[in-house]
Order: sequence, then structure tokens, then C-alpha cells
Amino acid sequence: MNSPFEIEVSWEDAHGVTSPEIEATWARMVVKVNGKLVTLVHGADGTPRSGLYVSAYPLAEWIAFNWWALTSEVQVSSVPPTEWTWACATPNSWLQRHNLRAAGGGMSWPDLTIVPEGAVSSVVWTKSEPQPGGRGLRFLMSDRAILASEAVTETLQQFVEAVLERLRERDVRNSPLEREWMVMNALDADEQEFAVSAGRLGLDPFSLDDAAADEIVVLGQAYDHDLVGEILDASESSVEGLREVEGWLRAATRYVAPTRQSRDLNHLLDSGKEVSTAVDPYRPWTAGYTGAGWVRAFLTAERGGRGDDSVSTMVDSLETMSVHGRAGGLEGFTVRELDRTLLLVPEREYAATRAQERFLKARSLGAHLLGQDRTRFILTKTHTPLQQAARAFAAELLAPADVIQGMLTKLGGHADPSAFDSIAGQLGVSPLVIQHQYENQIARRMADSV
Repeated sequence: MNSPFEIEVSWEDAHGVTSPEIEATWARMVVKVNGKLVTLVHGADGTPRSGLYVSAYPLAEWIAFNWWALTSEVQVSSVPPTEWTWACATPNSWLQRHNLRAAGGGMSWPDLTIVPEGAVSSVVWTKSEPQPGGRGLRFLMSDRAILASEAVTETLQQFVEAVLERLRERDVRNSPLEREWMVMNALDADEQEFAVSAGRLGLDPFSLDDAAADEIVVLGQAYDHDLVGEILDASESSVEGLREVEGWLRAATRYVAPTRQSRDLNHLLDSGKEVSTAVDPYRPWTAGYTGAGWVRAFLTAERGGRGDDSVSTMVDSLETMSVHGRAGGLEGFTVRELDRTLLLVPEREYAATRAQERFLKARSLGAHLLGQDRTRFILTKTHTPLQQAARAFAAELLAPADVIQGMLTKLGGHADPSAFDSIAGQLGVSPLVIQHQYENQIARRMADSV
């Protein structure tokens, strides 16, 4: 069975090339995602072809030297997908670690970006005009896909090893690629865990100074595995961001102490554990929608048909505290211990609008309902399955798609900004929540029914 992500190389002879690595790895290369050709191009003469004639070495070297960020830097999933194209790249951009065009080497690479999101990775490719010095190639295809991260990693690894094997066959030894790959494969389990943590920050684990390396090690000792990942994701791809988040978290933890909590909220969360299921990484929003529907049904049954009022009461009952200090990309820290569920937020989030505060509270409830046995969560802008599920839960809990559709009908059926603003005001959410609910649920249902 073919991999959903394929990099195929057919070795070719190269003449007049001075670099032994480039000469040895000249090839015809074809890249496919779910069987779709990423490397469908027009040459300078306008003739379409399915592959590139390039040296595989620059791409393999780029993969090896960016391996840990390329496979672990979840934080960049918070960047809007419209910016996942090489046209948005700068010399210090995250795209230098995630877009194939950064491989350079004078070759014409597809504008393809790989973004890890936990168990899955998003792969986006964009059609483009010829690059300067890019042999006149025009890439013809644009699309995106969600693939198993394991499959993406396996294909990248096999490609690098195929290039290394070709170098050995041609007696090209001691290249930078060979040295880097050898060091990576010699890491023990603890060293690999450290490298993944550094990569999650977008950093090269082999280039960190001792102080930064020590901070990552101490972090892994102070918090559980899941929370460490979320702290790194909130650190905005920098050691400075990590220090901000970790410092804020230490201050926030002082407020976590058992007190009496709303009996109704505890009853809801305890009951929800019985219906909680694992979040599907390919469709995480479905768990959020299902969870929100369960909460509404539960509250309606408990309160004798006053579900909407009960949702507002339940969300408002979640204790929320503001904690001073910079917190990087962290949006909230939510804890459930003994009989207390608490949401701690940076001051900037606490000063947000009433609608934004309610949405953050609902996300917190979603994390506790969908996170199964965990008791502590950090809310971030990333697109990991749990973060996506918690956002979908909050949207459907506060602004159910069926309710929005009914309100749109009463307003004449026009899904425009003025209608979204009106509905948002009535439901106590932001217009953006209404727009997302319309696009992600209502519009899709309408399209499916045609």
C-alpha cells in the first residue's frame, strides 16, 4: 500500500557539476500527496510534466538539519493557513523550517509546507510562477491534506536514507548530511525527548546554549508530559517565550488550592466522564460538537427544559482569576482538583470582552470533558486535536448551529456580516464564532444536501 505522502527519485547522470554531492544525487523527483501530483509543472517551453530534474541532496540536507522542528513544532499550526506559502517567507520566518523551498541549492522546489499538529500533520501546496533562477518551472497545483504524522515522518526518513545510500554508492563520504544524520541516529531515548522538546520550540537541539538546554530539561522534570507539550506550544517558538510562560505558570499555580465549588458544575463534569471518548485527530471538531450536544441535553434534562439558561449559568459559574505577567502565547490555564475547577488567565485575556471571556470559559469546560483523565490543561492557539475539539465544543455549546440557522431564517436567510453581528449579540458570542459555525456546519450541510 502506497504512503499518503510520497517522494519518488529516479537517479540520473549529471555532467559538468562541480559539487560531488550534487552530481551524485541528480535525479528525476516526483512528489505526491494522497496520489495527487505536487510536482506537476510546466517547463519553459510550456510542456507539462509530472516531475522535477534536480539534485536530491539539498532537500535531504534541509530535512535533516530541520528535522526536529519539521516534525515537532506544533506552535506554527496557529498561523493562518493563508500564510503557509513561500510568498510570506522572510529570512527568519518559520517557513524556513517547514516549506520545501527553503531547501534552496539553486533548485526549483514546490511551495509545499508541512505543519505538525500532533498525531496528524497538515500539508499544503500552492501553485506558483517560476522562481528567480528556477529553470522556468511553473507549479500547477494547489491543495491541502491532513495526513498521519507517522506517515509523513517515515517518508522523510526514507528519502534522506535513500540519498545517503546513493552517496555511498558513488563514494561520496563525510558530507554534512551524513554527519548530521549519524548524530541524530546515535541519540538515546532521553536525548531524543530533549531534541523533540527543542524542536517543538522551533530550535536546533544541537545549537542551544547550556542555559536554554537546562531550562528545557527542568521543564520536563517539573510537569507531566502532556502539560510540557502545551507549555512548549504556548512559548511562541523561542526560549524567551518559554521563560515567560513558565514564569507565569509558576505564579498562577499559587492560586490552585482546594475550595468549595459549584455542586452543579462538579456533577456535570463527573457525569461527562462517562460519555467522553478519544478525540479523532482527523476530525477533532466532531468530538467537540458531540460533547456540546451532550451537555445541552444533560442540562435540559436536569433543569426541566431550560437548557439555554442553564448553559449560561453553568459557563458563568466557572471560577476565573486573572494572573499578572507576560504569558507568551498562553491563553488560559485550567485546573480541576478535588472539588474545584478553576480557569486562570493572563491579564490581557481577562481584560477581553465579555463574549471572549465566555468563550474561553467554555473552552476550559470542553478540555475537562474531552481530555479524559487529565486534570490540568493549557489553552493555546495551536491546532492540536484537543485544542481544536475544545474550540468546537465552545462554539457549539454557546452558539449551536441549529439555533443559528433558525435565527438566520427569521432574519431573511441572508448569511452576511450584519446578520452575524445581530445573532452574536443575542447569543453573547463574537461575530467570528457565528461565522465559523455557519461556514463549518451550516454551509457544509447545505452543500451536502444539493
